[in-house]
Amino acid sequence: YIQIKEPPCNNDSLIASFLNKSGYSGDTIPLLVSDNRYQYARLIKKDFAKHGIFIAIDTVKAHEIFRRVKETGDFDLFLLTLIPQSIDIYSTVEAHFHTSIPQKSLGIKNYFNYSNTQLDSLIDSAGYLLKKSQREPQLKKIESIIVNSLPVIPLLYEGSVYYVSRELQWKPRIDRIILVNEVFTKK
Repeated sequence: YIQIKEPPCNNDSLIASFLNKSGYSGDTIPLLVSDNRYQYARLIKKDFAKHGIFIAIDTVKAHEIFRRVKETGDFDLFLLTLIPQSIDIYSTVEAHFHTSIPQKSLGIKNYFNYSNTQLDSLIDSAGYLLKKSQREPQLKKIESIIVNSLPVIPLLYEGSVYYVSRELQWKPRIDRIILVNEVFTKK
């Protein structure tokens, strides 16, 4: 079973707001993507065109894209990997939006060199909060800073993709955790 869905994007006023905030002037933007993500790039190009954003797809071999993004900074937009989806955004913000400090495994996927000391402080302290009543407001502050400073605009949301043998009986969990004791061989 393979599930690939085009993301619903029906909030035209929000898109217009992001475009205005980003300073987009209508020029064609090159989208750097590995050849194995070309299918996604075509969906992005089609969806963006509906909103007046013009994309030129620049494909490279999968092993080359990481070097271009991380080492050379030679890109306008890129699709390297998909950001994890989680109810709790902590792992995403820690990896993608914290100032890069590789020795502490912070900002290890911050390829756009975003740095915000206030955000870093909130991310650092959120890592120690376990109670939902304390953690949730902290994560909302983090999300608000990211949305307002707009260091990156996510291009794509990918739903969970599962490959399941017909010989197995298994229902994917909402939290995307796979527990072996929940997978059975059909009798």
